[in-house]
Amino acid sequence: MSNETELSREQLVIIIGEDWMKFQNLLNYCLCPTCKKSVAIVDYKIFLNKMNDIVLKGKCVECNTSINRYIETGENPKYIERIKAIIK
Repeated sequence: MSNETELSREQLVIIIGEDWMKFQNLLNYCLCPTCKKSVAIVDYKIFLNKMNDIVLKGKCVECNTSINRYIETGENPKYIERIKAIIK
């Protein structure tokens, strides 16, 4: 049994709200263990973990290696309120 809930892009947009442009920028700054540098994440799926943080699981745009991007949303009251409204 997984401790993560998959989210749709639409649900993520609701959670992130007015910070959507900042979030979009984070997609370009993911560490690739193969390239050993910051790269963009592509072909990602969106998950919410048990701490209400967003986890993106996708691939490096340059070498296609699997990479993840962790975004701490679980301590932000405005995100928590929106998460609770989506995940019932």
